[in-house]
Amino acid sequence: AKARRPRQSPMRQSPMSSRVSLNWTRRFAPPSRTAFKRGLVTWLGLTTISLVALVKRTDGLLKALLGGPALLCASVLVYGTYRKERGQLPFSEDEQRASAERLGGFGRHVTTKDGRVVEYLVYGSNREDATVMVQMHGATSTGGLMCTWNAEMFKHLNIRGIAPTMPNSGYSDIQPDRRIANFPRDDLAPILCAEGVDEFLVDGHSLGTSHALAVAWYFGPNHAEHRCIGLGLNCPYLSTPLCDELGFRCDADDLFLVRNNDPREWHAAWNFTLADVTNLLPFASPPMAIGHMIWPKLAEERPWVLPMVAEDQKRTGARGYVGQGYEMTCYATNTLWGFDPRHIRTKHVAVWWAHDDGSPGCPPEHGKWLAELFERTEGVQTRNRSVDIGLGHWSFSPSLGPCYQAAEESLPKTLLEMTRKEAKAAPELWPEDDAEGVSRGSSGAEAEVDPQRLQDAHVEAPAR
Repeated sequence: AKARRPRQSPMRQSPMSSRVSLNWTRRFAPPSRTAFKRGLVTWLGLTTISLVALVKRTDGLLKALLGGPALLCASVLVYGTYRKERGQLPFSEDEQRASAERLGGFGRHVTTKDGRVVEYLVYGSNREDATVMVQMHGATSTGGLMCTWNAEMFKHLNIRGIAPTMPNSGYSDIQPDRRIANFPRDDLAPILCAEGVDEFLVDGHSLGTSHALAVAWYFGPNHAEHRCIGLGLNCPYLSTPLCDELGFRCDADDLFLVRNNDPREWHAAWNFTLADVTNLLPFASPPMAIGHMIWPKLAEERPWVLPMVAEDQKRTGARGYVGQGYEMTCYATNTLWGFDPRHIRTKHVAVWWAHDDGSPGCPPEHGKWLAELFERTEGVQTRNRSVDIGLGHWSFSPSLGPCYQAAEESLPKTLLEMTRKEAKAAPELWPEDDAEGVSRGSSGAEAEVDPQRLQDAHVEAPAR
């Protein structure tokens, strides 16, 4: 997984990019996170005053009970429409670079064929023989979290990390109708070209696992320019079509009890209100600021995890949270992937999942199914791992301090050991038998599944 000499990175936006960005970035957009929060508090205050006045001035309890919810719904839609129309803040190259430097990496960006800005961070080893690893972040976060957690360890392991930030997050542009199956072609391929990458590893956490799967699916062994040779999944989930076929529960397609939610519709403007309330509400935001109430054991045993995630969630709104309005509860983006993971032929796979994972969308049976799938797939070497240590969705977060260390267990170290050319001469990074549930070795038989059982509408052939 070596990197050839990087081509000149397009660090400046093209005129086309500037024109397209104006569709989503209004000149009158608020100048800061503080302004966003001030606007939210003002709306909450006016809505509360209106509801109180309605109750006091309405004759009859029934009319008040009917009018209150109607007024609240109207207020939510009006505020959401207002935020949606104001768009996101303009992209600042200097601000993005400074943000990445504070996290231990280098901030860069590319402009896609449709004129969108996609930010990414480069970190770790700068040696010419470094192994390249693409790391995909989870929901309501950015590539900055991957950089923070892995930058120092990557220097010791001679890995050069590349962490893209998905559309609708951080410094990347908004993409209202994005599909995960198109992410490798539209967003990652320009980054790999800019960085001169031929072969690479990829891993992801939570929502990032669906993107990592898409990357491995698209950049298969026969791809002409870029090849994914190792895949790591940290607490993965499955798409709705697969869950329907397998009879699995799928919280991801029912986030907040909303099915078939399309934030682009006018009546779904509440998505943008929800995004602001979730990420800007005083004393209760960003979401991980109250994470200790959900994961008390995690807060006690690894007190650095939740504050670091919360800090990155602020970075998610570097250009405002309108993108999260399109992203957080979008049915199609989260659950209609557009590809079948049973078509993946990456040679080295590590699936790590937690038996006690209670997070929305990532039930433990999803990780177990994926682990067994790749164990049965001919020619695939696996190092799967399952634990039940009371930390749920964060079981594989940094365990020895705020950042991963070379001495501890981690997906990058596992994938590196699996794909190292001199593996026979190198010492093993993992013991042969692991009491916590490591499954090792190369599988023997083809997976007993029918790839065509998924609906054709949700399976696309990769356009190479």
